[in-house]
Amino acid sequence: MLPHGRLIGLVVTAVVSLLLLIAPVYSNGQTLIGVNGARVFGILAIPIVIALAPLVFPKLKIPAAIAMLLFALIGGFSIGFFYLPAAMVLAWPELSKTLRPSSGRDSLNLRLTNRLSCKPKNPQDPSIL
Repeated sequence: MLPHGRLIGLVVTAVVSLLLLIAPVYSNGQTLIGVNGARVFGILAIPIVIALAPLVFPKLKIPAAIAMLLFALIGGFSIGFFYLPAAMVLAWPELSKTLRPSSGRDSLNLRLTNRLSCKPKNPQDPSIL
């Protein structure tokens, strides 16, 4: 079973790459392939490989999100801006897991609060006061 966030990230990346390949992106109405030739396939394949990596290797979830964000920032003045949504979709499941409080932390906070409270064990013991 494929994790939904990573699969959605791959789909968004593939759609963006396909749109950049066939849509006219220059002011004179030309496409990337018409101006730059076949080398565009290699450049547009980089984000697809980045988005595919966490599906094949699950331990690459966070590095893939960071790599996609770096690709979007480095290529920001050309095609990178279009990959920001894909970077956010790849990073979102990992960020939501990190920011969500876990039950282990809550129980630790409760135990620390109970230990630090000023309730004496024996209220008649004068040495505690």
